[in-house]
Amino acid sequence: MITIRPARPADLPALIALERQTSAAAHWSRTQYEALFDSSAPRRVTLAAESPADQVLCGFVVALATNDEWEIENIVVALSHQRCGVGHYMVAALIAEARLYGAQLIRLEVRQSNVAAQRLYQKCGFQIAGERKNYYSFPVENAVLFSLRLA
Repeated sequence: MITIRPARPADLPALIALERQTSAAAHWSRTQYEALFDSSAPRRVTLAAESPADQVLCGFVVALATNDEWEIENIVVALSHQRCGVGHYMVAALIAEARLYGAQLIRLEVRQSNVAAQRLYQKCGFQIAGERKNYYSFPVENAVLFSLRLA
């Protein structure tokens, strides 16, 4: 079983290490990760997935939370825990958190080639909302836009 909890500043090294091992993740600077815990920065919700057996982080999700619209900015699952439901648990927990805060909509974009992530979002109720041409670089690739309306 996996525990989903709010990330803490002490998790920062583990968050960065997880992101660095996953090529599909959005690659952020250390400063961007530190801003997740800065109360003067835009409000972000960061949830961590932890393996209770060894208390090691095996994933995280970050969402920019602005009033009634949230945007998933980054989601990472450790290679050792992929295809085990960790991503689904994290997205479901984020959706529950968004509802708790009164969000009406959650948006995200994903690389067109990241079919596994697209399936995950669709399984969680997201629908394709459009496309952004050449949105990603290294390599250049289109983004598929997803949204989930929270009624």
